[in-house]
Amino acid sequence: MSRVYIALWIVGVILVVLLLLLIMKITIEVHAFYTEEEKQVYVYVYMLFGLIRISIDVLDELTNKNKAKNTGEEEKDDTEEIDKKAMLHSLIKSIGEIHTIVKKFLKRVTIRELTWHSSVGTGDAASTGMIAGICWTGKGWILGLMTSYFRVKDRIDMNVMPVFQGKGVRTEMKLRMSLRVWSVLICALSFLRYWRKQQVQYRALQEKHVEQGGIS
Repeated sequence: MSRVYIALWIVGVILVVLLLLLIMKITIEVHAFYTEEEKQVYVYVYMLFGLIRISIDVLDELTNKNKAKNTGEEEKDDTEEIDKKAMLHSLIKSIGEIHTIVKKFLKRVTIRELTWHSSVGTGDAASTGMIAGICWTGKGWILGLMTSYFRVKDRIDMNVMPVFQGKGVRTEMKLRMSLRVWSVLICALSFLRYWRKQQVQYRALQEKHVEQGGIS
């Protein structure tokens, strides 16, 4: 019986650990800074109360990917092409499904802090005021879009400062949001199910293309 109790105890510990992992909070911070001389975009991911930290230089990653893409391009084989119109039709039909999956996932993400300060100047007072107003409108539209897709807390601090005596653009943003591991898992499973369905449709298009090629 002692072995049974030990086995049950081990299973219980494993279940508790799995449950804790599923409800574990992931915090994501985005820091962006832009001037005409300097551009920075960093993403920080924190897990296990900050014990695990991942830092990503977004602009550097994009530069490296573009270099790898340019050096690793290969010519496409004409025999692997399928009916592009049919693929486009399938993609358009699937946009709604992708949007539903993404929207459900984003509704589980909580934006806990958004600080976004900008300044703009054109050297002319009239045009500076007009552009500052456009920037305010754009920020308001983005905030409204975020509110409709995310759960947004009250810690929102945004401004646009017109610089009537100067010329240039400067903006700095800090975005902090959090989500649970289980919500990421549900989203991943949803995309996996969608991907499998797309694979079936893709194979059907390939078979149709082969049949049409044999007939011609």
